[in-house]
Amino acid sequence: MAEKNNRFNDESEKKRQPKRSARGERHAAAKEKNAADRRVVSYEDVPIDKYDEPTPIQPELIKKLLKVLLIIFACVILLLVILNWENLSPDNVSRFIQYDLLGISQGDGYPSSINGNEVTDGNFALMDEKTPIYVSDTSIVLLNDNAGQRQNLGNAFAKPILRTSRDYSMIFNVGGTGLRILSHSDELYNLSLKNKIFCADISASGVFAAVTQSDDYLAKLTVYSKDNKEKYAYSFADYYINNISINSDGTRAIVSGISAQKGSLVSSVYILDFSQDAYIAKYELKDNSIYDVKFFDNGNAAAIGKNESYFFDIENNKKNLISYDSKTITNYEVSNEKGIALSLAKYPDGRDCEIVTISPEGKTTATISTDIKVESISNADKAVAVSSGDTIYLYDKESGKLTAQKKCEQTLKKIAMANDNTVYALGATEIIKAEMNSTVK
Repeated sequence: MAEKNNRFNDESEKKRQPKRSARGERHAAAKEKNAADRRVVSYEDVPIDKYDEPTPIQPELIKKLLKVLLIIFACVILLLVILNWENLSPDNVSRFIQYDLLGISQGDGYPSSINGNEVTDGNFALMDEKTPIYVSDTSIVLLNDNAGQRQNLGNAFAKPILRTSRDYSMIFNVGGTGLRILSHSDELYNLSLKNKIFCADISASGVFAAVTQSDDYLAKLTVYSKDNKEKYAYSFADYYINNISINSDGTRAIVSGISAQKGSLVSSVYILDFSQDAYIAKYELKDNSIYDVKFFDNGNAAAIGKNESYFFDIENNKKNLISYDSKTITNYEVSNEKGIALSLAKYPDGRDCEIVTISPEGKTTATISTDIKVESISNADKAVAVSSGDTIYLYDKESGKLTAQKKCEQTLKKIAMANDNTVYALGATEIIKAEMNSTVK
């Protein structure tokens, strides 16, 4: 009886279970197979019993890889050093750490009040074409681009003259014996020469020179190495020397002098090589006073005169005339890096000027007409700026068009361009920084 009941129960249970279709049977079979596969297959589809530990990178391979990376890094550093060799002087490195990295002497911004009572237009300039420096009747002040004082030294020279050349500045006392040399961060020398100074200059390499009185000659040139050791001397018997410029590596000089011959004024320009006893070229220029001379960084030179100027191709021993075409020179700038900028006026009062710029290669890069009375001029790569009264005007050198102008709060004595858009200016009581954005259409 019990056995009969068990059969009845089994049959009843089977009746209650749902019947599987053929599709369901296939699905169940596939599900069981996948479950079995997951028990023996890894995520990379490799059987677990064949899955080994990852092979470690060999130490020799790591060493080779590090050597390759070090060589690449060293090559990059070497290339940067080669491309920036001239900028890696100890003074430049010190300047970067002190002023760019650490931010010493940040300043309160421009305009910056002048220390002292007066700064003449010749005693305001830019070191390395971007760092303002000025010499007043009481102070020598070097500023950063936010008017912070990098240096502020006392000045006791009665007639100071400022000369700059890249990372160096020189201040000498005309008619006295004092001469001082500054870097961006320090005063390198404060010297007293034996004889009174007529003129002096310093090169981008730190070599400097002074033309002084002489017991036996009209003037004597003495050249000193960067470490203040005498390396060359030359005496002048026929001309009183009034200007000198040294080339960038401190191996040559261009010198101008003046004399009277048969009642006429005669100027002379000498080209000197410090490895030779005699001059390598000499030019006599009649009825013309020389205002300034300059060696360009490419080895050429120029002399700026009252009636005409001159461009010298030193290597080929050639002199090219820069004619004023009966105009009057009202202002000029001559720079080691940027070349020459002249303002030539049609009328004696300085109105209706022609602006002329000439590259260190001797090529005229701009000729611009303006009705402005140019009182100061400065030159950059693509632009030239002039000032008149209290206003700065910016011209595009390619088109000759006025692109910007800025009115300042006081009359300007001199301007100096740091780049195509930034102009520093010497006012009566302030140093001004003008960003010349294009405002004139």
